Amino acid sequence: MTDHNDKPTTPAPALAPEAAARIVALVQGGDAPAAAALPHVEAPPLAPDAPPADERTPADAEPPEPRRRRGRPRKRRTEDGGGENGDVEERAPRRRATAGDTIGEVTAGGEFWHAPDRTGYATVDVDGHREHWAVESKGFERWLADRTFLITGAAPTSQALRDVVRLCDVLAQRGAEHPVFRRVARMEGRIFIDLCDDSWRAVEVDRHGWSVAAAPAVKFLRSPGMLALPEPEASDTGLGELRGLVNADSDEDYVLTVAWLVGALGGVSAFPVAVLNGEAGSGKSRLATRLRALVDPHVAPMRSPPKDLRDLFAGASNEFVIVLDNISSMTHELSDELCRIASGSASSARALHTNTEQIFLTGARPIILNGIGGHFGAQADLMSRALSIRLAAIPETGRRTDAAMDLEFAAVRPRILGALLDAVSAGLRNLETVALERLPRMADFALWMSAAEPGLGWEPGTFVAAMEAGREEATQAAFDADEVAKAIVDFITDEHSVAGWEGTPSALLEALNRRVTEDVRRFRSWPTTATGMGTRIDRVAGLLRHKGLSITRRRGAQRTVFIKPFSKR
Repeated sequence: MTDHNDKPTTPAPALAPEAAARIVALVQGGDAPAAAALPHVEAPPLAPDAPPADERTPADAEPPEPRRRRGRPRKRRTEDGGGENGDVEERAPRRRATAGDTIGEVTAGGEFWHAPDRTGYATVDVDGHREHWAVESKGFERWLADRTFLITGAAPTSQALRDVVRLCDVLAQRGAEHPVFRRVARMEGRIFIDLCDDSWRAVEVDRHGWSVAAAPAVKFLRSPGMLALPEPEASDTGLGELRGLVNADSDEDYVLTVAWLVGALGGVSAFPVAVLNGEAGSGKSRLATRLRALVDPHVAPMRSPPKDLRDLFAGASNEFVIVLDNISSMTHELSDELCRIASGSASSARALHTNTEQIFLTGARPIILNGIGGHFGAQADLMSRALSIRLAAIPETGRRTDAAMDLEFAAVRPRILGALLDAVSAGLRNLETVALERLPRMADFALWMSAAEPGLGWEPGTFVAAMEAGREEATQAAFDADEVAKAIVDFITDEHSVAGWEGTPSALLEALNRRVTEDVRRFRSWPTTATGMGTRIDRVAGLLRHKGLSITRRRGAQRTVFIKPFSKR
């Protein structure tokens, strides 16, 4: 049988006539012609380009290396016609690494675990330190490809990487459960702040002070864009160097600025929202960038207001501090989402390319907002959680270049961070013993700042006094910006100042429509239905109480609202 994979050989020689006649006779069944044997066949002549016999390779010389054949593995036999026990040995071609080649070494080089939301993670050793990555992240994939190359000497295929990632996620689901953090973690009476340097170090703060830990006891995650904090330095002047960088309009505004920083680094359960106010050119954006650089520096320190709440969710999922710049309008939906993020209420969104799987955002986030106008005041719930900070106008003679201010800030930034960490340590030391006569809104944050006051060199009660003064101003601004709240106060004061008024939201909307102008009724914020009116009553209830009106909901045959003046004490 002809092997079509072999090269063609020299044609066989022609038979002599006597031999051919004998073969034909045998095939036909007759007697073959008498012949003792087939004649001797001479060897075929050499090919025309072959050398003479005396010039050919000696018999005892080693044969030349045969050319490697493509396709199937080459077979090699030993001198006795085979390998061990006469078997044929096959030399396997070089192949790329697969999941089976690498999974054993990968699992030996990492610790696999999962978060409370069942997301799988891996803790891996890199250049003498430990890093934490989601098993489906680019960071873990890079580590996996590098480790595979070191083990096998070959680059892994995309399919091999996907196979190993799936197996690692299975191992993570079987592993221990640990909480995950970004930038700031609070655990067991200690606070950890990720420096985000190449060695994955963190600052550890306790009631006795602070130090830099090479291997922090919490699992920090890193996202693209996060920048390193400077290593903090002890400061002999406290926060005196910060005061010159904050053009606050008053001492109370400066106190609220420092309070936002200490709260952000303290990892409190609910953060206040810093709202920077001021005329154009007062340095709102510059201050927002500096505040973030002291807590959570990022390549993109500020963002535009999101057009879609999913964009806000994505940013909060990957960053610790959220800064929205130049806000010119504020919808109720955006305000409500910011309140949820600042207070730590869990949020969720559908994962991409899935119908049912969700991703979750847990943990509070510090927020900074800046802009011009009264749109912040129109969101009463947001302003009740806000630290309203007003900045003074910068005179023409006091302006400086960005480069000069950046150099000054870079020089003092390590010492400012050290002074803030002193205040955080004081907060941990005094939190169990501090007490307030009356707990304000955001009581946990008020207690935390009262506990940190000794570390800042402040007199007791400094923060609460500044917060109450700022809240009074913010509440008045919110009332002035809300047409519904103003219309209700005018309606009750003018027509029902003694006994109050009771009726359905529909009746209240009808009564208010008769009192306000057509321009007011055309506002997008003005309710047009009974349901919308009922929702607005709930939103402005705090503003009405601030103006001396009590709001009571009554349920019966009809759902009514009872609004009555009361004496404020």
